[in-house]
Amino acid sequence: MKKKLAKIAALSMAAVSLVLVTVLVTVAFLTSSSKVENTFTVGDVAITMSESPVDANGQKVANSTKNTNGNKYRLIPGKSYCKDPSVFVEGNKEKAYLFVTISNGISEIETTEEAYTMVGQMKAKGWKEITISQEETVYVYAKDAQADDYATPVGGVAEDQEISVFDTFTLRQNAELTDQYASAKVTLCAYAIQADTFLNTEEGVLAAWNAVKGVETP
Repeated sequence: MKKKLAKIAALSMAAVSLVLVTVLVTVAFLTSSSKVENTFTVGDVAITMSESPVDANGQKVANSTKNTNGNKYRLIPGKSYCKDPSVFVEGNKEKAYLFVTISNGISEIETTEEAYTMVGQMKAKGWKEITISQEETVYVYAKDAQADDYATPVGGVAEDQEISVFDTFTLRQNAELTDQYASAKVTLCAYAIQADTFLNTEEGVLAAWNAVKGVETP
């Protein structure tokens, strides 16, 4: 028993790297990609993604801004951590459809209470799931979409916009922190494509995603 507890305690110190990547696509499908701390302008669409820095306990650093492209966490069963990625949409650009993909390396030890999962929080914030693969899940921003619209284009205004993805992640009370989680990652990528090129219907938004899904990310 003591040996098992010692292993759990050791694994609870494992660091999980969470990496954010931003990808832009224009109507011409020209692309640019790099780490989130950079700002990209391709055609008339420009987005970045970042999150708040956290302290040694996985909580937001007081009075900090969202200026980091990832944090490391010491995993402890049942604990909640600050992870609050946002997509920042530059003003004075064209309206765009906004997509986010998630590759979740801790899904098997994440809480099963939907309201506290990363995906549950995304749905509450207006992100709509459009497709699933074994490796990643794709969402389009659709908050307050009109009755006849499938998604909500962002941008097209003078002011910059901040679109929140989710705020926290929580581990199960009975999470088994095996060796695999010592190097686990949660990776998010954000994509934007000019909305005028595609109809705001399910078929049109899927066509927009098909136009960007082949983009190579770092």
